[in-house]
Amino acid sequence: MRPVTFHYYRGRVALHAILRGLGVAPGDEVVVQAYTCAAVVEPLRRLGVTPVFVDIDPLTYGLDAGKLAAALTGRTRAVIVQHTFGIPVDMAAVTAVAGPAGVPVIEDCAHVTGPVTVRGVAAFFSYEWGKPIVAGVGGTAVVADPDLAATMRRQYARYREPPLRRELIMQAQYTAHRTVSRLGVTWRLRDLYRKLAGLGLVVGSYAADPGDSPEYAWRMTRTVRWRLGRRTAEARKQIARRTDLTHRYRAGLEQLSLLTPPPTGAPLLRMPVPVTDKAGIVKAAARQRIEVGDWFTTPVHPLSGEALAAAGYTEGTCPNAEWAANHVISFPIRAGVRDADADRGVGLLADWMGEASGLPRIRIRGGPFTDEQVRAVARMHATEVAQGFLSSLGVPALELLYRHVAASKYCAMFVAERGNEPVGYICGTRDTAALYREFVLHRWWVAVPALAPKLLRPSRIARTIETLRYPRAAMPADLPRAEVINFVVHPDCRGLGVAQALFRQLTRWFADQGETAVKIVTGEQQGRAHGFYEKSGAALVGRTSVHRGVPSRIYRYGLDRVHT
Repeated sequence: MRPVTFHYYRGRVALHAILRGLGVAPGDEVVVQAYTCAAVVEPLRRLGVTPVFVDIDPLTYGLDAGKLAAALTGRTRAVIVQHTFGIPVDMAAVTAVAGPAGVPVIEDCAHVTGPVTVRGVAAFFSYEWGKPIVAGVGGTAVVADPDLAATMRRQYARYREPPLRRELIMQAQYTAHRTVSRLGVTWRLRDLYRKLAGLGLVVGSYAADPGDSPEYAWRMTRTVRWRLGRRTAEARKQIARRTDLTHRYRAGLEQLSLLTPPPTGAPLLRMPVPVTDKAGIVKAAARQRIEVGDWFTTPVHPLSGEALAAAGYTEGTCPNAEWAANHVISFPIRAGVRDADADRGVGLLADWMGEASGLPRIRIRGGPFTDEQVRAVARMHATEVAQGFLSSLGVPALELLYRHVAASKYCAMFVAERGNEPVGYICGTRDTAALYREFVLHRWWVAVPALAPKLLRPSRIARTIETLRYPRAAMPADLPRAEVINFVVHPDCRGLGVAQALFRQLTRWFADQGETAVKIVTGEQQGRAHGFYEKSGAALVGRTSVHRGVPSRIYRYGLDRVHT
């Protein structure tokens, strides 16, 4: 069946209509991601529905399909999937969970430029300021399910045209938006717009009490319907420019070792970037007249405190969403953004990481490494992994091991440098057993005199044997041979995106080698490491002990999300 389209006063009214068509009623539950807009939750509150919030994937800022099953109950009537910033959610993964449970999936495409293939039962769009297609206040439901379409067609007959006064106000707001947009000052007037909306002088974005709003009975205004086709065609012609701009931002940000979302081929609405001092950067951008977005500022933007609790969100339940709200800024990706504007935005972050913070910029190096750099890595290992068996062998022995890792055909090592000082590193191997054999066969003449004095103790001999036997230790049979073997970031540089940049470089190397997944084994006591791997999307698949009495967790990280 060809999807059926219905036009409503706003995007949230379109969502409300879809939920009504599905028969959602008071007391039911609807799953929605945290790190979203209050406009998505508003129609749920109007229907008396309980929103069940699911955390996000920290790389895509969309719903984490791996956490969806735990949120479904006998009262779940729908799942709303939001393509945040225009980054597509893995719909196959979502429907694989929701489909067998008989739960319909609705796509929030407010950040998406069409044409869109609807993979759930329906999708909804919005055309207000800040969206990829700006036609004025209005929303559309695109319905793929024939039964739902038939129900919504009957219900649509009861929607009426907005009052003439509201039509005139909307036309005036759209004209004002077009004027300031041509002048390039739209974003600078956002605070004024919010104040005027609070005074009731313009139509705002959020309703204090959605139950009292008459908008949920209205169709799209005549003027928005009249210009929608033209504005949609214009937006689609601009996709190539937005794609070029996305590449420009990505290249600049990756040079600074800042995390960017994985490339998907879809045109983005905004380029999100996690930073350590969100408020400081937003203020600095305003002083320099650089457009930087701060949304989403809370798990249900812009609600906080009692209003956030009234929306059904309990603080602490979605840590990735809360972290993103506190750390992620975004740059605009519109056809009207000049290359120079994008470069100024990236330059702002470069300055903030460099001179403005009193620190040289951080760079990631993939080799070749000097003896001093390898020695610095060995010292970092000995200091930051002080309780490990390898650290007990001393810095000279560690230096020998890392020199072999850096030169091995089975391995890759990446080092983060601040100025000329290494402040973090990561290394991995395609085959740990092969790496050990290579070391024994080709380095024995160096290793024996260097390591023998350290190893000739009963306890260390036992641990050496355990280390050599580890690749064949009892582990899940389907684990990949490829492995992250060590990963350290200096405490002074944690929270600067260094860990994400190092991990991204190594996983890209693995993907280039044809690997489809890697395993990560890390000590049970390494709480910070567990948090990082879980936030990065690694799946806990088991436990083991490299050394007797020292438990470790085993993670599996799929490389299907890695794009070179």
